[in-house]
Amino acid sequence: VFSGAAAVTNPSAAGVYSFAVSDTTDSGSTYYPVLAAATNEQIGVSAEVGQSFTLTLGSTTDTLGTLSTGGVISSAGVTATVTTNAAGGPVLFAYDTQGGLHSTNAGHTIASKNPNNTSAQTITSAAEGYVANAVYNSDTGGDTMSIATPFTGTGGTGDGLSPYPAELAYATATAGPTNLAIITIKENATITGLTPEASDYSDAVYIVGTGTF
Repeated sequence: VFSGAAAVTNPSAAGVYSFAVSDTTDSGSTYYPVLAAATNEQIGVSAEVGQSFTLTLGSTTDTLGTLSTGGVISSAGVTATVTTNAAGGPVLFAYDTQGGLHSTNAGHTIASKNPNNTSAQTITSAAEGYVANAVYNSDTGGDTMSIATPFTGTGGTGDGLSPYPAELAYATATAGPTNLAIITIKENATITGLTPEASDYSDAVYIVGTGTF
């Protein structure tokens, strides 16, 4: 049997209090502490998550092989993998250094077709041309991405590259953090019977990006 007011209601003031304990054969007293409420009895925890953005290319080389007048020649493609915690998702841009495939030996450039256009361009075997295109493959969570209109298409349809960055891909309307979004970028070219022979046609394509924080 518990007896005494302190056994039923805690005192309002801090201290050590006693109450009587008894049964049918014995009795005694016990003690218990009452602590005062204070700010030093709690732990405030804080943390911060910084901005992050990573862009990784699956390879630093891509090849078109031997070009021919028979039609469009396409590269195997290179993947770009993007992860960001930006609330507005990621955006990628593409540009090159020469505005086409250039041969120093021949002193000739297979020029990009209508670079930085607002719509996709198409090259055919009837003329020299050079375009890039891209496809969205997958992600492992978060927001998805869309390919910018000029870079949509396959084969000989895409956007001409230039030294001026063009939007390649962007977050969808439900923009948000994106995890391991994968895009494949391909280059495509055509030549004619008048394209000078050379084994050193080349270009340097740059893929850059940022998160919309």
